Amino acid sequence: MDERGRWPFASQTKRDHANMTRLGPIVAALIFLVSVGCDGKSSATPTPPIQTPKALSVLEALPVARSNLPMALDALSADGTHLLIRSEGSGCDALNLLSLNGDSKVIANDAVSRYAAPSQGAARFSQDGTRVAYLASPSCDSPQLPFNLNVIDLVSGTTKTLETGVEWVWGWKDSSVLYSRDGLKSKDQSGESEEATITSARVVDVSEDGAAFVVYEARGQISLHSEDGRDYQLEGFPATPGKSCLSPGNRWYCFLSLTGEPALVIISASTGEQVTIPESEAQSADLGLPFNVAWSPDGTSLLVHSSTSGYQSSIIDPNSGQIVDVTMPSGVEFGPNIEWAGSVVAFRRDAQVWVAIVADGGSGSSDLEELRDNLRAGFPVPVDLTGLSSTEPTMSSP
Repeated sequence: MDERGRWPFASQTKRDHANMTRLGPIVAALIFLVSVGCDGKSSATPTPPIQTPKALSVLEALPVARSNLPMALDALSADGTHLLIRSEGSGCDALNLLSLNGDSKVIANDAVSRYAAPSQGAARFSQDGTRVAYLASPSCDSPQLPFNLNVIDLVSGTTKTLETGVEWVWGWKDSSVLYSRDGLKSKDQSGESEEATITSARVVDVSEDGAAFVVYEARGQISLHSEDGRDYQLEGFPATPGKSCLSPGNRWYCFLSLTGEPALVIISASTGEQVTIPESEAQSADLGLPFNVAWSPDGTSLLVHSSTSGYQSSIIDPNSGQIVDVTMPSGVEFGPNIEWAGSVVAFRRDAQVWVAIVADGGSGSSDLEELRDNLRAGFPVPVDLTGLSSTEPTMSSP
């Protein structure tokens, strides 16, 4: 955060902001496949056959949490069974663990305020869902950068501070936590070993396994560093600050480009090939900012939501750039802070956090029916998170 209290990932000039808000609707895609190297040279490659992306249908959607104060949906566990939600407290936020069977509890009341950090991603589940890494404020009287990096063991109920002076938490690599502090670093559960991946640039995005990452280098240049050691220069900026836009498996990365005509760009992390979806090709859907993205668990489809388009949501196939609208139940609309795991899509809308049960192609109907029945039984009404930070204790530290 700078001296004016602004989060650095999202800081743009007034001209950039004006350009971003003019991003218009999309239905078709103009595809540019460009192989980009470190030297900035490019060469055209053949266009692959156009294929229609898998359709996505929402079978059920229910509000699972509500609050009279602002909330942030930070994470959905890899198995799609638990949510991490920050709810506003006094100075700091309460970090709530919500199970889709209806159980909920406050696991920390010193979580960083959503006013001091982006409204998504300040807490992360480990891959097995047994631990949570989150940003904590050293003082709730002044919840600003830098932060503490805390880890909660959900089995033992203990909390440990791994590091201080941390800028952001990115997730987990095996048993180590990935975070930003003078570059990209990782630290294991003992808190004694530390590995520095990048030390000379500001990290703005990291993949789930820490193998690929995006940084701002000198003179404002943004680059994608892929897991095979290749670097690609990107003419744009992160699509959703604080939330990764690297696909599972590190195959694709999406970002916004304001070079010339505004566009959403999806780039292959292995070849540098790009799918560019410019404003002029749009006809019905809308990429107007603010918008949110979430990759499918298999990394083959990108869910794009824009709150400036009447809550329009679409699925994009990164191989072709083709777009299909999401089939929604009557009266249900997506909102910001989208997370997608398994057959569950979680999102925040208005003063509530919602969970939607989704199917691509209608597969696995019996499992989806069971999931829908459990969700209905667990949440006859949404859990009220208002004011819990003042009444629930933080888990004890060892």
